[in-house]
Amino acid sequence: PEDITTSPHAFEDLILAEQVNVLTQTPSAITVLNPDGLDSVAVLICGEACPAETVDQWAPGRALINAYGPTEITAYATMSTPLTPGTGPAPIGAPVPTAAAFVLDPWLRPVPVGTVGELYVAGHGVAMGYLNRTGLTGSRFVACPFGAPGTRMYRTGDLVRWNTDGQLQYLGRADEQVKIRGYRIELGEIHTALTALDGIDQAVATAREDQPATTRLIGYITETAPATIDP
Repeated sequence: PEDITTSPHAFEDLILAEQVNVLTQTPSAITVLNPDGLDSVAVLICGEACPAETVDQWAPGRALINAYGPTEITAYATMSTPLTPGTGPAPIGAPVPTAAAFVLDPWLRPVPVGTVGELYVAGHGVAMGYLNRTGLTGSRFVACPFGAPGTRMYRTGDLVRWNTDGQLQYLGRADEQVKIRGYRIELGEIHTALTALDGIDQAVATAREDQPATTRLIGYITETAPATIDP
């Protein structure tokens, strides 16, 4: 129930009462829980970038894995090796057995280790496309030049690089999309919604992290007349 999922103490009690041994959470959701007393629980982090603070908080005394996978590739494409404290932001790992990951330049050529490129994913989990959205499907699901004829790959829009240990490091987006608590948000759509309100002259939206592991969506506006905005 929502009264449990929104209460850290009640949720922790539920984990212990049901003897949960693997917990899957977004980094922003798990930071409100107390790792003390949950030593027997392995943690799979996913849904958004995992900051160093979350690794330092949850890695001691347990298995902590960072997984990556947009909905379009059903569901995890990469997983990290077990994370350890003091190693910085978590890598998103290496491809799972059913997936292939390619870090490519704008001409779809693989980039060297340590060089930033856009992540493309191929494999059994790649979706067919977006229902009734041919243009968007064509821009995101593209022919894979590294597989058999007819093989497709998904253009994630995520910027990454290969580390020397064979794991991928997430570095940000190639567009204005942001993720907050696991939800995808297009800043351009927020801008359009704000400027459509009566009395709003200009608007801009951004994602800010004023506190570690706590990302907030912030909108700035200039008014042509007093306006009432429903939060």
